[in-house]
Amino acid sequence: MPSCLVVQHVEPECPFAIADALRATGLAVDIRRVFAGEPLPADMDDHVALVVMGGPMSAASDDGFPTRHAELRLLADALGRELPILGICLGAQLLAVAAGGSVHTGPQPEIGWGTVCLTSEAQSDPLFADAPEELTVCIGTATRTSGRRVPCTWPPMRPTRSRPFAGVPGRGSPVPPGGG
Repeated sequence: MPSCLVVQHVEPECPFAIADALRATGLAVDIRRVFAGEPLPADMDDHVALVVMGGPMSAASDDGFPTRHAELRLLADALGRELPILGICLGAQLLAVAAGGSVHTGPQPEIGWGTVCLTSEAQSDPLFADAPEELTVCIGTATRTSGRRVPCTWPPMRPTRSRPFAGVPGRGSPVPPGGG
């Protein structure tokens, strides 16, 4: 059975509905709880997709993040193979870095409840076919990604005007200049 690798950084941020949705498509879900010391594979040979969850670490620093380089290698490998990738919060930041983009601290942290809205382009994408147009989520970040270099062939979800990328599904191609 084809398998999707899920990287979980902290105990409370499980893939929950994401794992359910993956299983519903017939994929096995291989969750690696890196916070508990579970090892990551060296490459994506045994997986057909990759999900990288959120966490409090910085995509730009190894401080408190011993698996950062291994995760960046997995993301780069998945990008090179043009596998489906879903990066959530920290995962989206790591995806941007793996594709040659950048992350930086924003003007102010965003903490609390916010609305995630699908872009008009995302509403016509099969990945988001059954997704609500708006969803209230808990947001906690101070980091932003470079909009020009986020690797995204599908339009991203945007939670607020100041932070346009919440979760970024990618498949190998960067957003063209001015996109995103």
